[in-house]
Amino acid sequence: RGWSDPLILTSLGLGAALIPSMLLGVYWDAYHREPTAVAVRTHELDLSGRVPRGRLRLLHLSDLQCDQIGPYEERVMEEARRLKPDLVVWTGDYVQPRLKPSRAETEARFREILRRRPTKAALGAYAVRGDVDINWPLVVAGTEIVPLSGRSIRLELPGGRGLRLIGLHPGTSRGHDVTELARMLGAAKDDELRIVVGHNPGFVRQLPGLARADLALAGHTHGGQVRIPFFGALYTKSPLPRRYASGLHAFERIPIHVSAGIG
Repeated sequence: RGWSDPLILTSLGLGAALIPSMLLGVYWDAYHREPTAVAVRTHELDLSGRVPRGRLRLLHLSDLQCDQIGPYEERVMEEARRLKPDLVVWTGDYVQPRLKPSRAETEARFREILRRRPTKAALGAYAVRGDVDINWPLVVAGTEIVPLSGRSIRLELPGGRGLRLIGLHPGTSRGHDVTELARMLGAAKDDELRIVVGHNPGFVRQLPGLARADLALAGHTHGGQVRIPFFGALYTKSPLPRRYASGLHAFERIPIHVSAGIG
């Protein structure tokens, strides 16, 4: 059949009409729905061989990436309080550095909302530095959050067992300092539950050859800096395969949770 066939012309016309509609839908989702959609995802991890009986509710937050503090950020913090976590861990990138004229004000409002809406976690709240946090640790000063980058902190669990939080600098989280990562892991005691926290998830590639790690936490990927609907992440700025863009996975039997981010 030739191009004058009315069925072909009708099909071509419908296809041409669908393209702008699809682009409009992508625009609306990217700029109007998703930026203010709070998605709480829950995962269960069996660490019964490492900890005494009971449950530990860990809240993982990352990549606020805010240019201002408004109703959305208020809602996020209220949702965090509602979850009643035992432990809160933030994995970097809070206020964007390119917002130089308003950066100080945005950071001040971020600290204010943290003070006004603390999560009140029994084991505390901890945070590592991200790639854009040029005023670290000033951005969390005077709040419930304890800066963790380059530090190893022991928390006491019921039954006398310890939980070791190991916080990485951004460069170490990208895999640029294996010696530092090995040193921090080696300082943990054998009977401690070890949670390694970094901004970039790339460090998980080095963990299997260094020492035992029971859980790794990271952000940075945004769930995919470039994503295609129904396909997923195309680009994550991470050395890990794209299936690690978000969620709970295992890398050579080491559990790793990557947050898609708040902002």
